[in-house]
Amino acid sequence: MSAGSSAVVAKARCKYGKMLTLSDYRQLAGKSDVSYVVAALKLLPGYKKYFSEVTESSVRRNLAEQLLYKWMIGNYTELCHFKFQQKNGFFRYLLKREEIAQIIKAIMYISAGEHENFILYFPMFLQKYSEVNFMELVKARTFKEVVTFMEGTPYHKVLKPLIPEGALFPEIRMVETVMGHHFHDWLTTIIKKEFHGKEREEIEKCVLHSADIYNMKLCYRLKGIYKMPNEQVMDNHLPYHYRFSERDMKTMLEKSDSEPIEALIRKHPYFRHSKDIENADFETVVAYSNLHFFKDRLMLSQYDSVVLFSLVELMTIELSNLTTIIEGIRYSIPSAEIEKMLII
Repeated sequence: MSAGSSAVVAKARCKYGKMLTLSDYRQLAGKSDVSYVVAALKLLPGYKKYFSEVTESSVRRNLAEQLLYKWMIGNYTELCHFKFQQKNGFFRYLLKREEIAQIIKAIMYISAGEHENFILYFPMFLQKYSEVNFMELVKARTFKEVVTFMEGTPYHKVLKPLIPEGALFPEIRMVETVMGHHFHDWLTTIIKKEFHGKEREEIEKCVLHSADIYNMKLCYRLKGIYKMPNEQVMDNHLPYHYRFSERDMKTMLEKSDSEPIEALIRKHPYFRHSKDIENADFETVVAYSNLHFFKDRLMLSQYDSVVLFSLVELMTIELSNLTTIIEGIRYSIPSAEIEKMLII
């Protein structure tokens, strides 16, 4: 391992060491207002850089959540900024993932006629990392205009087949599916190009674990909630697998015709760590699976690619916890009940 990679691994683990503890979460969940949460975060080593210039009296939920998002992106770009020399290299994967998420969100807002709301909630700092000008994109009024705007980017080819006949927009689920396929196609191709041997094996496991989780969540959402036929669920799945193969998915969907899909998913070995968690909902069970999987890799792997990927997943969980606290305070939920919803 190179000296540069060793330094990234060490710095990533140091950042993980500054992430919130149970005591920190309890302190934050006990606050009576979002402004007090922000004031407390300003005093914590991992957050003061991103919250120091904000006055507590001016902070509302939307701004607080944008600052948390900036915290995650900022930590990542700080760790691997020197690797961004390759415009489309692996270490830009988080930026590409978030760019795709914002494109999907923009299409949702445009299709609903709520362009102003997209502008209101868009994290402007992300623009400097994106080849898509979101403030121009949001001026589109039809899906065809969105696709035309994407000319010159990889997304034009991905979205063009979805231009509907006689309708302004396709179903957003179709957009999510093709964009998800594009992202994973890009990511797996880049991994094969840039990594070899044991490092490739480890980072592929991380990516394929995430694909497995995505497909399980797809089963839960499309089959369990929307009662979609099995064939249509399979049409939307990611064709990437680690411990949840296409055959496993088909078998699970067939069994779900007579048994709840959530119960079937929870039997998978991925969720063995959450069996003793009382009254855990499905999203909580998934988050605990990710917590254990990626914490192990962050602490044990010697490769910066694996450690950074794992750190992002753990920061995502912390961001979700803090969002839960902010929402809980907003709706006056008792701190003890908020704590039960946190992934720690």
